[in-house]
Amino acid sequence: MSAVKKAGITKEKRKIVRSEARKIVANVYHFLKEEFEFTELHREPNCDISHLRNITMRTAAATKVSVRTVQQILREEREAANKSSNVSSLKNNQRKRGKIKKDIESDSEADSSDSTKQNISKEE
Repeated sequence: MSAVKKAGITKEKRKIVRSEARKIVANVYHFLKEEFEFTELHREPNCDISHLRNITMRTAAATKVSVRTVQQILREEREAANKSSNVSSLKNNQRKRGKIKKDIESDSEADSSDSTKQNISKEE
């Protein structure tokens, strides 16, 4: 972050992290998380992997954003995933509409007129 000096006080300017950068930060986090889980599963007995535990801090250092920004991006990602799963589950639970009554009546009238015509032709 670039520093701005005003009256002897150093103040950091805030960076705006755009959507593409947010995706990159999230991808870095997920990569580091998978790396930690893989290393934990396949580690040697005397191997120290404690430095790999703090995934959020490592992501912040790798992408040059604050830890709080990483946490916020991950929270937004979870919320977006929850919203999309809720929308899809609502679509699955919707009832299908039945036929409109007019269509049903017209279908039954057509069937009855056909049967009437058949009865008349049999009588002749």
